[in-house]
Amino acid sequence: MGGQSRRFGSDKAVAHVGRHSMASLSVRTLRAVADPVALLGGDGSLAARMGLPWRHDDGPGRGPLSGIASGLRWAVELGRPGLVVLACDLPLVTSHQMTELVSAVRPDLDAVVAETGGAPGVQPLCAWYATQALEAIEDALEAGRYSVREILGELHVEHVRIGAEEGGEDAVFLNVNTQDDLAEAIRRSASGGGE
Repeated sequence: MGGQSRRFGSDKAVAHVGRHSMASLSVRTLRAVADPVALLGGDGSLAARMGLPWRHDDGPGRGPLSGIASGLRWAVELGRPGLVVLACDLPLVTSHQMTELVSAVRPDLDAVVAETGGAPGVQPLCAWYATQALEAIEDALEAGRYSVREILGELHVEHVRIGAEEGGEDAVFLNVNTQDDLAEAIRRSASGGGE
């Protein structure tokens, strides 16, 4: 999933951390736990270049919750029980951590969301959402409520703490929103953080 990259100054999905773009890193990480992998949001051109399925964001300006809804509708079409989400601006999340997260999925849950002991705590864009949560998400969007964190308060959610085994929980969710954030992600990746 990707946003509009206003603070970054250009399309951050194609910015490189090491040898790979952030979008490529997310796809590689997701392939450990999901098949097929698709890009959500944007205009579809990046997905075409990467040879991936693409789902449009139903409501531009409504934030990531709209992208999650689009992805869940696709999961319903495919007959899948849910959707694994990883924002492209979280380049240090590893396949191992996503596997940990997905291993907590149970039929009675609406979502499984990653968290760390430090900042930012809960990361709703490193998560699994059940198709049964789609109705509540669509109702929230229809009511003009676009906060993913807010809707999590209305769902049956399991929180999975990730990153502790790497000794740097705060680093796991380094969110690349600025060029300085990108420089920090590159530094941490080169010193062994991320895959």
